[in-house]
Amino acid sequence: MLDRKNICAIMSTLSSILIVLTIMLTSIEIVSFDKNFYSRQYEKNNTAQLVGVTKDELLEITDELLLYLRDRREDLNVMYSRGGNVFGDREIDHMKDVKLLFLYGFKLRNIAFFLIVVSIVLMSIIYPKLWIKYLSFAFIWVSAVFLVLTILIGIGIVVDFDLVWDKFHQIFFNNDLWLLDPDTDVLIMMMPGIFFINLIKEFATTFLITIGAMLILSCYTYKKYSQKTN
Repeated sequence: MLDRKNICAIMSTLSSILIVLTIMLTSIEIVSFDKNFYSRQYEKNNTAQLVGVTKDELLEITDELLLYLRDRREDLNVMYSRGGNVFGDREIDHMKDVKLLFLYGFKLRNIAFFLIVVSIVLMSIIYPKLWIKYLSFAFIWVSAVFLVLTILIGIGIVVDFDLVWDKFHQIFFNNDLWLLDPDTDVLIMMMPGIFFINLIKEFATTFLITIGAMLILSCYTYKKYSQKTN
């Protein structure tokens, strides 16, 4: 039989994993839907001229794309101001898969957050003198593991971005619709490789700053409550 301390340690570890997962998915959402980020990247990459539209129209197209990904627009039949569809059938079909990935991510994040709250409430009731110390200790180790994994992925991206990018798509998509033509497909004109490299950098920065702040807080909390319980 597991004793109270072991059960509290297990619950704390699972809660810490869910906390890191929630931070990760929230960081992805924040960066992926940051319109200022898109605007900055379009300026750097001269995207409006490449697509053949004005900067304002390009941002309007982006707005519709982001609304679609949030499931606030039924389809991606976006029209140019001069007439004609912005995105082709292959691009639209790929974005259906991307939209599902985002929606599953939102649901997973919300479920994880709910479970975190339930777990903390239960621990605070059942283990009032243990839970903060154990949760802080578990978060230190779990976040350390995730930080190492993040660094390793970052090294992989620096060494061979295309390989990592291809592996990502092969894992999360069961088709080759993501293989678009940069000469004809507007979606890849708007978001070329350099766009996603910068997107990953933004995400990593947001994620690491948040995790780092919580890691410092956890170290302080663990030290404080260890002194109280010793």
